[in-house]
Amino acid sequence: MTYQYKPLVYRYRPTPKAVRAFSGHEDLALHPGLSGMAIGLGVHIRSLPEGTPISVRTLVEQLPESEFEIAAALQELRDHGFLPKA
Repeated sequence: MTYQYKPLVYRYRPTPKAVRAFSGHEDLALHPGLSGMAIGLGVHIRSLPEGTPISVRTLVEQLPESEFEIAAALQELRDHGFLPKA
């Protein structure tokens, strides 16, 4: 008896939860000049309630990334016009 190897083919099929999580964030997710860290941070910031203070310190408390990574991602979002320049 011989076995034939069939490679597994994975296809991404978004679940309704994944579609809801990223709907309205296409401008961030599809921007060619943003890094993955900046995209993720931008989506996280947009998911926060209105009026939540956004600073490097508050984001370091909420997220596992380092202060330098968050500061660089925020600067990248500012440079591309997704955050107002303070």
